[in-house]
Amino acid sequence: MYVIDLCAAIISEGLQSVVLPIEKWLPPNVEPSHAGEFFRSSGIADMYANYVVWLCARICHLAWTRINATDASYNNMEREPFAHSWHSLWTELQGWAEHRPAELVEFDFGRDAPHAKKNVFPFILYAAPCAISSNQLYHTGCLLLLDMKPPVINTRSMGHIGSYLWHARRICGISTTNSHHGCLNNAIQPLWLAGKLLSHPVEHKAIVNLIKHIEATTGWNGTWRIRDLKSLWGYDQNEVLL
Repeated sequence: MYVIDLCAAIISEGLQSVVLPIEKWLPPNVEPSHAGEFFRSSGIADMYANYVVWLCARICHLAWTRINATDASYNNMEREPFAHSWHSLWTELQGWAEHRPAELVEFDFGRDAPHAKKNVFPFILYAAPCAISSNQLYHTGCLLLLDMKPPVINTRSMGHIGSYLWHARRICGISTTNSHHGCLNNAIQPLWLAGKLLSHPVEHKAIVNLIKHIEATTGWNGTWRIRDLKSLWGYDQNEVLL
């Protein structure tokens, strides 16, 4: 239910927040400032994966607040409280990635591995299903935050984590490499966000084929997102990508 709520908020592109009030995403006795400790203390990888779902819900809520707030301090992205909220969420999201338990870390095959060389997107393989969606949501959260970053934030100093394309290509690579059905269901909206940023025809074809594969494998409708991407990329709807 929580991931479906989150995906709906992503689809809205900031026009709506999550349906479940953000304060209801945590147990009644857990303050938002202690959420990280709450999720980490369980010692369970699935619980830590839930942490990034909650972080992305907060990011969607921040996007909605920025668009809909009447307070001038929110509309002025140079000032508080928006800039503070943005920076706080970015820091917490990077902390999530830095402190992932071993179950959520991808296998390192090296750049020269044969299977890594022949893929359009990065070869990123995980052992646990909860690692697939959670890491994809991490990159999704980064894209959402980068898309509304305050002008005072300098992404050049962030290295690869400040790169839209790095996150976009890793979102695609995660779905290309990992075929767990439950995770593919949650991948269409992240793939839409990533696809908007990619410009090479080979990448376009790979994303279209990937979404078609997800629909054929899971029954989860993704054709409408292919139409959206084709329109954005400048293709005719009936054009076959070669």
